[in-house]
Amino acid sequence: MKRRNDIILIISILLISLILFFFFSFNKAKGKIAYIYHNEEIIMRLDLNIDKEVKVTGDISDMIIIVNEGKIHVEYSGCSNQICVNEGEKEYENEVITCLPNHIIIKICEE
Repeated sequence: MKRRNDIILIISILLISLILFFFFSFNKAKGKIAYIYHNEEIIMRLDLNIDKEVKVTGDISDMIIIVNEGKIHVEYSGCSNQICVNEGEKEYENEVITCLPNHIIIKICEE
């Protein structure tokens, strides 16, 4: 009897986990605005509906940021680890691209 209850509990937890996973995975809102911060200060506001290429100066190098078809990504950064470049395109609200060596943060917001 105890083993049967354990199995039911494990299946219930897995089922609830799957439901929550799908709810949060498919319930994402597309972002409309990207804010670019340098040292915690907003230096630029980009509309994600307007395709654009901008150059931002960070602490160690310039960065090239591209907005294309509602998505934003870092095309170039002079930092050594290239994590910000390898993060790829972001388009959903509350997604963030960070370049720690340059102290640049890109955050996508609804408005």
